[in-house]
Amino acid sequence: MAKAPKKKRAGLIPPATGDQPLFGPECGWAATAIIALSAIVGIWLTCLTLADADAGGLARFMCGFTTLREMLHSPIFPRLLEGGVRGGVAGFLLVGILPRETLARDKFEAQIVLIVLPVVLVFIPAMTAGFVWDDAQEITANPSLQPVRDMITGVVHTNWHGLWEIWSGEKSADYFPLKTTMLWIEFQLWGPTGPGYHIVNILLHALDSVLVWIVLRRLGIPGAWLAGRPGPPLPR
Repeated sequence: MAKAPKKKRAGLIPPATGDQPLFGPECGWAATAIIALSAIVGIWLTCLTLADADAGGLARFMCGFTTLREMLHSPIFPRLLEGGVRGGVAGFLLVGILPRETLARDKFEAQIVLIVLPVVLVFIPAMTAGFVWDDAQEITANPSLQPVRDMITGVVHTNWHGLWEIWSGEKSADYFPLKTTMLWIEFQLWGPTGPGYHIVNILLHALDSVLVWIVLRRLGIPGAWLAGRPGPPLPR
């Protein structure tokens, strides 16, 4: 009589199905993205806690450091590291219960997440920075961006004529109308305060990185996303 196969004891991570291991080329992207996002959530929750307990120390930490040694010796760093590890572990456990088909289906989106995350994390200190160099000429002291005040009523109006000045090149030292129009729109949104401009620039950098990867992937360049698989070549 044939013996019945022994049942495997269920663990935290279910076995791979078919040719799709958890951290293989198909499922590994989504698994890594979920773990990374969970770690970010853990760090964010820790920041919320520190905002009440040590707001000053957290603000100094977020402004950045001149050396890596200075950052590692900050009392805030181990707290954030602990939060990131806890979040990463939670993400690892979550990945273990998700179907492999779901992870493989979201491979493309996961690759985008893994491009955007490092860009945002590296430039977090810039989000609280002010203006430097030619920002006064381009933004804070640019008359084409500034609102105009009615000489009779004293009412402040949006400087719509500034858009004409931007595109006609009447008052600009450099003729970059698309960039200056973007600055005009941003000035109407948050005025002469730096964080909004920095956040938009960071998001544009992240978008550029994704677009470069998509183009290289579409051209079939090997290693378009470091260890990622190249996409199909363009039709001839």
